[in-house]
Amino acid sequence: MTTLNKAREFLSRWRMTIVDSNRRTPSYPKHITYYQYDDINNMPTHYETEILHTIQIPESALEALVDFYERVEESMKYTGSMDVFNHYIERQNADKAIREKYPTVQKAYDQYMMLYKLAKSGENNARR
Repeated sequence: MTTLNKAREFLSRWRMTIVDSNRRTPSYPKHITYYQYDDINNMPTHYETEILHTIQIPESALEALVDFYERVEESMKYTGSMDVFNHYIERQNADKAIREKYPTVQKAYDQYMMLYKLAKSGENNARR
């Protein structure tokens, strides 16, 4: 799959649209060696430019994207890798063990899940 196709799939998955691509922004070299320039007047003044995209994203998709990013970061902190799936399963199992150990937590969780499902079904009905 090409990079362009991956970008289109990503945009589609998160319900994003590009609304403006007519602007440009400076494209700085990836590896700038600052020590080469003893004097600010000798620094290069011309850089290449690249397309600047303006993207629209629904708030719910942005929140989901931020949540996903936070999970990846959290997984990397605990495991040292991007193995998000295994970390997520471990977290679910730890949460389940807490709910089994403390019946009050299980009761609160059950009430939360009921309210959550009601809210989700209300959202789905509102979209129709």
